Amino acid sequence: MLNNEKLLEYSLVNGLIYLLTLREFCLNIYFSFLENNQNYKDAAINFYQKFSELTNEILKHTDGNLSEKFLTSGALITEYTIPTLKLTEKLFSTTFSLDIIEQMRNIKPGSPTNVSDEEIEQITMINKVALIISLNFKDFLKEIFEKETNNELFSYSYPFLIGKLIQEVDHYILILERLIRRIDTDPTFAVRNEYQSLNLLKAFGMFLRTFIDPSRRDLIVKTQSFIIEFENLLNEYKDLSLSPENQKKLTSKGLNISKRFKNFMASIIQQLLNKEVYLIVEPLFLDNMYRSINGSIYFVFRDDLIAEMEEDN
Repeated sequence: MLNNEKLLEYSLVNGLIYLLTLREFCLNIYFSFLENNQNYKDAAINFYQKFSELTNEILKHTDGNLSEKFLTSGALITEYTIPTLKLTEKLFSTTFSLDIIEQMRNIKPGSPTNVSDEEIEQITMINKVALIISLNFKDFLKEIFEKETNNELFSYSYPFLIGKLIQEVDHYILILERLIRRIDTDPTFAVRNEYQSLNLLKAFGMFLRTFIDPSRRDLIVKTQSFIIEFENLLNEYKDLSLSPENQKKLTSKGLNISKRFKNFMASIIQQLLNKEVYLIVEPLFLDNMYRSINGSIYFVFRDDLIAEMEEDN
């Protein structure tokens, strides 16, 4: 059972990572619909606002409760967040608020101590509200997915992307349910968490492959090689028996490919900003993927194995 300090820390970290991811996916959905589907565009923006409001509520509890290492991990803000945001504003003739980004920049690092029951009640209420909104968002995504696959709705977001987003929401729902019940991480859940994260990164590779201008065959081939490598590793997760030694082996491999994929994603974003490559997706979506990779490296894969990998290198 999670104590007050761990419950607060896990709630803040998971809340910030997932809510930022989901709210920016809302923008992707908004941009992907044509004007004849204004109701879906409006619904996407409505969810974006709700996720933003929840993020603001979480930020009220962050000072002194999040480590310096987490705050500088790139899981919240990356070196590309502002540049891709400004480029998205330019390309889509829109304007974004920087309030949340500025608040994150100013979070005072620290470690939770002597967390009161009153604060836990507040953070638990946020988790419960996040759970309700996430369940509703999942229903919204399922409607889009079903209508797209039945040729009843057109969007520039593939059904595959929507399906993967549904899986991501499902994972956040599971985490929220465990937090509300104060259930700590166990080895089985840790492996499932790693598998889910690697499966999402594989999906990112598949998205990226379709976004890149076909004339850049070098980038498409490199992206495909990552997709195959992710698939092979995911099969290992399925086939290997659960043991401390096997889990350590898989985690080490997962960390290695995640770091290399992160560097590749960074190079793509940099080429976009340098006008060296064209992608058919809003630039902010790329930073969302890049940030998710950083979050996976920091949060899913254990610190002790990160240190061990760095020593080996």
